[in-house]
Amino acid sequence: MQSICFISPYAYPLLIPNEKGAGGAERQFLLFGKELESLGWDVSFITEHPIESHTRQKTILPVYPCSFSYLGGSNFRMPLDWLSLFFAMKKTNSKYFVIKVPGHLLTPLSIFCRLFNKKLIFWGQMTFDAIPSLRKVNALAGWLQDWGLKQTDMVIAQTKEQQRGFLDNYGIRSFVVNSICTTLTDTHSPPPIETRSTHKNIDVLWVGNSAEKKRYEIVVHLAELMPETKFAIAMNISDKARFSQARQDCKNTTNLNFLGMLPPSEMEYFFSETKIFLNTSTQEGFPNTFLQSWMNGKPVVSLNIDPDNIIQDNSLGVIVDKKLSKTHVNDHRYLALQLKHHISELLDDNERISSIRKNSKQYIAKHHIPTKVIPKLIEALNNCSGKNRQ
Repeated sequence: MQSICFISPYAYPLLIPNEKGAGGAERQFLLFGKELESLGWDVSFITEHPIESHTRQKTILPVYPCSFSYLGGSNFRMPLDWLSLFFAMKKTNSKYFVIKVPGHLLTPLSIFCRLFNKKLIFWGQMTFDAIPSLRKVNALAGWLQDWGLKQTDMVIAQTKEQQRGFLDNYGIRSFVVNSICTTLTDTHSPPPIETRSTHKNIDVLWVGNSAEKKRYEIVVHLAELMPETKFAIAMNISDKARFSQARQDCKNTTNLNFLGMLPPSEMEYFFSETKIFLNTSTQEGFPNTFLQSWMNGKPVVSLNIDPDNIIQDNSLGVIVDKKLSKTHVNDHRYLALQLKHHISELLDDNERISSIRKNSKQYIAKHHIPTKVIPKLIEALNNCSGKNRQ
């Protein structure tokens, strides 16, 4: 039996049915893991130790927790945490070990895989994984990621842009595997009736975490500029202070609802109910939220993120201006003004929305459903030869 382990420190909440938290990287690993398991693969996860309430619940796939206490804490804990990681890897007895974030773990993972003859795969998440000049990490983390990347057995890219970046900046030939698009649950479970009645008739949905690069503040300004339009923000916690501030900002704006953290089934409901999905990030790889939008036939309005020109080339929504990733980065009101007329125009154009709905479902069926992407992943794993190692 083929065996694979996904190393994802913050994935544990997503591995519990209907639990809140975790982001796009974790979601992608779970979706790929479930599909591989259905084909007979032995699939497991390594995550950080769960909180006590989570330990009483059965996980969707086997989990081998270890300590990642140094993440967000003291680097003095790093050696013992890496030793804990080694013990967890040994317990899984997997052939393949796959990681997206954090990239600096590639160095200890490569050491383990060399010692025990295992295969290490780095799966690019953000564009800056392939273009280090865009990366904002400390020197040590950057060095650990760059050195570890050259020790991998294979690199997977989400997009052709990432693939070019790995080749141009590292001399590494990567294998493109498109992100997978399917639901996390076997049944579509909507939120409670009271939630649906409170947050109904959403025009524009924003989904992300509370990191500064996501720029939820633009939505606040948009809501003020467009009082007749109903906005909603769903947000995972990455920065507690910004999460609290976002909740307060929404309380002060009558046409802006704060949904907070939602379990996957409820999140799917809001994607199905909104008219438009809005992205305001400064950096992304291939946003999982784009797939969730298009799976539900919803247009994506993006300030500057359009991986491989997919939105533009397939008429899947609106890309405002890619140059806005480099200009007016923190002028949230200016950026809201740039978005306003695009959103108003699209909301008033039912014919265009209908066309985008058709285009998006065709695009998903052609490029991102399991039967399209799982064979590519298995082909990549079968060709995992270790040629990247230097």
